[in-house]
Amino acid sequence: MNGEDRISDLERRVAALEALLARPSSHANAPVATPSPTSEAPEFISLVVSNKRYAPADHEESVYQDNIWFDLELTLSVDMKATRAIKGALVFADLFGDAQFRIGFTVDEPMVPGGILRKNGIGFAYNQFMSEHQWMLTTQLENMMVSFQPSQAIFQDGTARSF
Repeated sequence: MNGEDRISDLERRVAALEALLARPSSHANAPVATPSPTSEAPEFISLVVSNKRYAPADHEESVYQDNIWFDLELTLSVDMKATRAIKGALVFADLFGDAQFRIGFTVDEPMVPGGILRKNGIGFAYNQFMSEHQWMLTTQLENMMVSFQPSQAIFQDGTARSF
């Protein structure tokens, strides 16, 4: 096993351990692990969401409008084929698993089994008049369950799958 393969294997193992040990914290920006999927799509991407933040229009991250931002860490299951792109939705649910907010999300970078992809600054324009946006603003990350529900995947071998 060469050095690059060893590092990839260690990152995969650490991600699996972190997912097992993830516990809610009293800190608002504590990472949130992915709950079990509720759809028929397999859980082939584990997801950790961290650093949820609000940026008003005059903030350096939000020049013209209010935004809610968060950071993602996605790990492709070791049982999956390497992917070229995955289309789906990030689903934010309350502690009972009831979906409160959904945002379309595409992983447009190739992923290898066990590989970790970090995406910082994912978010949306905040609308104070939408109840689901208000929920996203006022609910602490530790009180959310977040999942990625894939709808389509394109694999590096050229095959594709819809869910």
